[in-house]
Amino acid sequence: MNDQTTPSVEIFTISPVLAREWLELAGRNRRLDLNRVREYSQQMTDGFWGLTGDAITFDIHGRLVNGQHRLHACIKADCSFRSTVLQRVEEEVFKYTDQGKTRNPATILHLDGIKDSTSIAPMVRVVIKIELCEGGNRPFSFSGRQSKVLINDILGFAHAHIKLLTEASYAVKRPAIARPKSLWGALYFHIVNRGRDVGRDFMHKVLTGEGTGPGDPAYAVRERTIRQNFDKRAARSGPITADYVIHGWNAHLRGRSLTRSTEGKGIFPIIGKAQVV
Repeated sequence: MNDQTTPSVEIFTISPVLAREWLELAGRNRRLDLNRVREYSQQMTDGFWGLTGDAITFDIHGRLVNGQHRLHACIKADCSFRSTVLQRVEEEVFKYTDQGKTRNPATILHLDGIKDSTSIAPMVRVVIKIELCEGGNRPFSFSGRQSKVLINDILGFAHAHIKLLTEASYAVKRPAIARPKSLWGALYFHIVNRGRDVGRDFMHKVLTGEGTGPGDPAYAVRERTIRQNFDKRAARSGPITADYVIHGWNAHLRGRSLTRSTEGKGIFPIIGKAQVV
């Protein structure tokens, strides 16, 4: 449009060179979130970035007021992307940008056709984090940004392992001791994935108490979990819970008796794998 006061909307292919030029026009913007830039950059590199209605926006003075994270990500990824571009909006638009609800991983899995996405999405996040921790220093929690799991990682993993993830989600839904569900679902997934029917039997004993008793590692894990869940003074660190459950599983695999469930001293255990006959 020739009218320099009327807002206009166009679709642009934005290159790293153009992104740099537009960032020089930045007006009032939110503080740059480097973690968000890294996440967007990785999604662009992996080909998980598409055209949406969320526009790169310029005000009536030509200043960039929305889209700085995408532009920085484009430069970091060194690849072009397509975007809606809105130009010549009122100066006050900055107050109203980004008020809509962000699509979280559960929503994206649901839109991609995965059932029970609200249970499976957080479970996959913990499954991946446990995998990253194996054999290394035990983290303080599974929620830290230092091991951020990207949405495209969750989506790809969920599609690749949907059958076992669905089984894990169902297995931990009812037992009262399985809290939080995302952590116990992740532990069920890993132990059954490494142990098959042996793992199913172990997790069934831990979750239900059926067919177990003193000396059985599953019994020791279950007893500690019950104490931890109902003792307000007990620590409820996800990594510590995962640590002692995995130690119990490894003892079960080796045929060892276990009277008391304990975790390791700072090193996160490697999950044992059952020998398939």
